[in-house]
Amino acid sequence: MHSVFGKNLLFYRKDSGMTQKELAEKVGVQQVTIANYERGTRFPGEDLIYSLARALSISVSLLFTDKSAPAGADKNVESFSLQKILKLLEHQDVSRATAYIRAWKQDSGLTLEETYTGIIIPVLKETGRLWESGVLSVSEEHLISLKMREIISVLADDETENRKLPSPAPRWIGLCAPSDHHDLVLFMLYELLRTEGWEAAFLGTDIPLRDLEDMIKSFKPDAITISCSMIIHKNGLESYLEHLETMNLSETVISLGGRGVDADLLQKFPSVLHCSETLKDGFKAIINGNKQM
Repeated sequence: MHSVFGKNLLFYRKDSGMTQKELAEKVGVQQVTIANYERGTRFPGEDLIYSLARALSISVSLLFTDKSAPAGADKNVESFSLQKILKLLEHQDVSRATAYIRAWKQDSGLTLEETYTGIIIPVLKETGRLWESGVLSVSEEHLISLKMREIISVLADDETENRKLPSPAPRWIGLCAPSDHHDLVLFMLYELLRTEGWEAAFLGTDIPLRDLEDMIKSFKPDAITISCSMIIHKNGLESYLEHLETMNLSETVISLGGRGVDADLLQKFPSVLHCSETLKDGFKAIINGNKQM
């Protein structure tokens, strides 16, 4: 019975989008106590059982019956549900979506980078797939992307809270190729660097060459990343790179990311670092200051 209780407690806690710590605070116990209940190594008293059920907004009976969760529930407990996140975001329930992702991040021991690559990016890809198949309208896809941007920032803020960051901070500029508005992966790179103590400037897209030059001269970045998600934006990216070549930036790591970067472009600009994965490879290259991947 204790084992069933622990599995059901885990299932309904995650289904509610709460972390162990949040549930523990709601019922007035320590986080380790909730962990022990879920593992089946401890069992709560009657009053606490009712408190747990109220906190999870379920009946007490659901915590004790093998039929409380649908077939395959054990699998659902162990895997992240893209559909649940999308459903929450479609209903503009950002707080629950954020709590759900936080719970999985904490319980799985994920780093921020792993959360972005293993959870956030798959959600974004699924959103794009649903839009391409006609399930989501353009406005719905845009709204979900906007809410995901909020979540990306909240998760990064969690990392920097109560954390002492280095000073002076290295500096980074990130921008997209002209007319390329797919900037969320680059935005995640910005947030990752921010949590590592970098002074990061996320410029987005359609930055005029003169403004970019002025920004670089005043900001003096240690690294610059340009994202190009599609080959149709290659010419604009090339114009940026040609202009940067005239600025004598030999001490600055310049990296490119995205599917719009091809072999011809890399051959033309051999000193520029290509990161096949803008987030994972780009983050590693910038942190290490390594021009040889």
